[in-house]
Amino acid sequence: MAYHPLLYNSMTNRQAAALSLGVALMTILAVVVPVAAGGSAPDALGSWLTGVFATGCAVAFYIPLAINSWIDARRHVLLKNWTHLAAVAWLVALTVGDHRIAAIVSAIAIGAPFVAVSALSRGRLIGMGDARLLVVLAGWNGLWAPWGAVIMLVAGFGLHALAVLVLALRRRVRLRDRHPLGPALVLGSWLVWALMA
Repeated sequence: MAYHPLLYNSMTNRQAAALSLGVALMTILAVVVPVAAGGSAPDALGSWLTGVFATGCAVAFYIPLAINSWIDARRHVLLKNWTHLAAVAWLVALTVGDHRIAAIVSAIAIGAPFVAVSALSRGRLIGMGDARLLVVLAGWNGLWAPWGAVIMLVAGFGLHALAVLVLALRRRVRLRDRHPLGPALVLGSWLVWALMA
């Protein structure tokens, strides 16, 4: 079995490729299905190309975050390389997003307090990986809807609370244990993007 160092011994290269393919297909389907079901299809060729480019940016954004979420679920660490790769996809998507200023303001307004809390608490309240991830996710979701970042924050923390509650009720974890936050944040972000973009 081949393990790449950036996979942090949490999955094989084949598993990472399968996860990437699944994320890409789900992301593309999130765009294609509403259009095929009678949603608003782009009228002009320019609009169509912009939609294809934006979908490509979404695939490039969510693949590294899915891998990073897997690593977080297994090893309780979010690698900044994967988060930075997603940040590059977000910066490229700024060229076609509807709410560019809102995206940048969201990234700063939501990200700065979490980065400050992480730094001041030395990672005891929220890890720096989670804080970095929140900056990127807030920017991404703020790009597609003015309140997308706030809705993503509520969805992500709500999914995390629900997951911890279910695991605690099944006696798999205690509430005082460390719980990976990244997977819930990424899933919440993807759901908000799929519903609002």
